[in-house]
Amino acid sequence: MTEELFVKKCKDFLDNLQTGNLQHVQLNYIRTLVLQQKPKTILETGVNDLLSSFWDPYQTSLGATSTRAFLVMRYLLSLEGVEGELYSIDIRRGKGMEKIEQSEFGKYWRPFFGKSSLEVDWTGKPPIDFFFVDGAHTFEGVYGDLTHFKPYFSDKIIIILHDYSNREDGHRVKAGALEFIYKNPEFTVEQIPLKNEYGLFYLGEIRRKA
Repeated sequence: MTEELFVKKCKDFLDNLQTGNLQHVQLNYIRTLVLQQKPKTILETGVNDLLSSFWDPYQTSLGATSTRAFLVMRYLLSLEGVEGELYSIDIRRGKGMEKIEQSEFGKYWRPFFGKSSLEVDWTGKPPIDFFFVDGAHTFEGVYGDLTHFKPYFSDKIIIILHDYSNREDGHRVKAGALEFIYKNPEFTVEQIPLKNEYGLFYLGEIRRKA
């Protein structure tokens, strides 16, 4: 496969991906942010099954939408001369990890499996430019993730919180984020409502105040 065809495959993948917990409308919003901001270091907390039709033609499993999408974005950014890596953290070890590590995207990926995000020592690693928080949907989980990694946020950090709403367990995500904002007033948070044919979805977006 030529590079031109592979790039097209990557772009088509982002255009058509609609599986997993991260709905298409949310993915498009995140893709726009990432490709505009051009982050070098992307961190995500919360990863599950890692197989997909992109690496597995038999489509034996679908999941970890964000991981697959971020790796494709990371590759496309490298074509623009923006080098960097995706760090993924989850207490579970997802299936198919070897498939991704052995793929064209493996060199961009730094997974941490078998430990919680609070056990990951970020000392010596690059500043975090983009942080996708989708781990434990609890007050302690969200507040803990934000607080633990805050010393390593870059000046241009953008944080996206999955399920930031008053529905189901989203209210706990929202409460953890608001507590972080209360104790760190240099940041601000905004709820982003997004709608498609499947319904209304929410993301939270945290940035440094101007």
